[in-house]
Amino acid sequence: MNREGRGNKERGHITAFYIETLFLAVIFVAMILILLRVFSQASVMSDNARELTCAVGLAESAAEAVAASGSQEELIRLLDENGNVRPLDGGGICAEYGTDGKPAPGGGLQVEVTWEPEENGCVNSVITVCRKGEQEPVYSLTTAVYVEEAVP
Repeated sequence: MNREGRGNKERGHITAFYIETLFLAVIFVAMILILLRVFSQASVMSDNARELTCAVGLAESAAEAVAASGSQEELIRLLDENGNVRPLDGGGICAEYGTDGKPAPGGGLQVEVTWEPEENGCVNSVITVCRKGEQEPVYSLTTAVYVEEAVP
């Protein structure tokens, strides 16, 4: 065999090697991009789950305070920690908490509790947890308690 035939054959092997290497590198980069996307979505989902868990805990605490109180003023006293509670214009109260669930005036989470007495002594309350400045609730809970003094 002459030298030219052997040179073309070696070049064909080297070209195939480079093409295979390039193909594997493209697959490797694609896998890295897919994994980065999966991990970033998992991080976002984890943050949302943490926020929802905190909102559910705050709503449960507010519902227990509603059940333990006999009036809106008593409810304010039960929920107030470091001045984080204020009455709302249309009735009810607003308690502010940090994103960690601890009482913080001006915090990132707001718990709004309505106090709607009925004639039979029952008080209905809607507890809504929202991010500060947003109308869309993170979590909402409806509860009722029987209070003899609740007659309007």
